[in-house]
Order: sequence, then C-alpha cells, then structure tokens
Amino acid sequence: MMALARMGIEYPRRLRAEGRAEGRAEGRAESLVQQRALLIRVVTRKFDAESAESLEPLLAAVDDAARLAEVADWIIDCDTAGDLLARVSQAGNGR
Repeated sequence: MMALARMGIEYPRRLRAEGRAEGRAEGRAESLVQQRALLIRVVTRKFDAESAESLEPLLAAVDDAARLAEVADWIIDCDTAGDLLARVSQAGNGR
C-alpha cells in the first residue's frame, strides 16, 4: 500500500520534470532557428541573397549557439561573402 502511495506522489513529479526538460529542449531549438534566420537576414543585407542561400545549409548543420554567435562576428569581420562562406565551411559545427 505504501508503495502505491509513493508511486502516486512520484509519478506526477517525474512527469512534470520530463515536461520541463522537453520544454527547455524545444525552447533551445526554437532559439537556434531564430538565430539562424537573423544571420541569414544580415548576410542578405550585407552581401546578397545568393550568398545567404549558400550560407543557409551550412548554418542548418550548426546546433551550437556559441558557434552561431561566432558566425555573427565573422559576418562583420569578413569583407566578402566568399571569405565568410569559407570560414563557416572550415569551422563546421564546432564540436
């Protein structure tokens, strides 16, 4: 009987913890999507739409927020889209 009572208390706690973890993962994924979209927008404005299209698949492979922040710095630092694309290609996902 005590085991059932304990399960009745622990089960909802476990479900809530799992829900919070899923929510954090979804929030992180959405944040990365927004960061990538912003980088594509900036590259379009600084260079051109063709460069942004070339960058998009490279950024899609990046799942690290720090690497995306680094790409933002490179957009500012690079004088040409070719330089930027080469840097992002060489760097990869940073793992």
